[in-house]
Amino acid sequence: MSTIPTFLVVGAAKTGTSWLHQCMREHPNIFVPEQKEIDFFSWHYDRGPERYRSFFSSRADEKEAGDISPSYMVSKEPPRRIKDWNPGMKPIFIFRDPIERAYSHYCMLLRAGGATDDIEAEMTKDRRLIQEGLYFKHLNRFREHFPEDQIRSSVSCSTL
Repeated sequence: MSTIPTFLVVGAAKTGTSWLHQCMREHPNIFVPEQKEIDFFSWHYDRGPERYRSFFSSRADEKEAGDISPSYMVSKEPPRRIKDWNPGMKPIFIFRDPIERAYSHYCMLLRAGGATDDIEAEMTKDRRLIQEGLYFKHLNRFREHFPEDQIRSSVSCSTL
């Protein structure tokens, strides 16, 4: 089987990507590595293609294989790198209400000890909390490299 994924879930953080990763791990026709957020095209590109391929080496008979790394959406280099790697790649975006997404991200940082309980100060200090919700900006960066019919998007709902 190929050690090249056929799709990438590129973001955004705090939109249900962990849940999606678990669902895909259980699906008989989809292979995703045990490790979520490989971040090859954003943070680990210098480690080389063999390292990336190693995450997919246990792929068996699954029809599709994917990498779920929200960092691909917000980093500048991934769209070009992904296109160079596989021009037929299918980037998949997952969106969530940007305010709910930012608040969820803040709460995660707060629980991990990476933020204070002053949410206004944190939103001002850590621009990522807002910037990651500017979906059009990130989506347009991918549109520069991929045709519209290859890009998929979905909206996650945080409440039922």
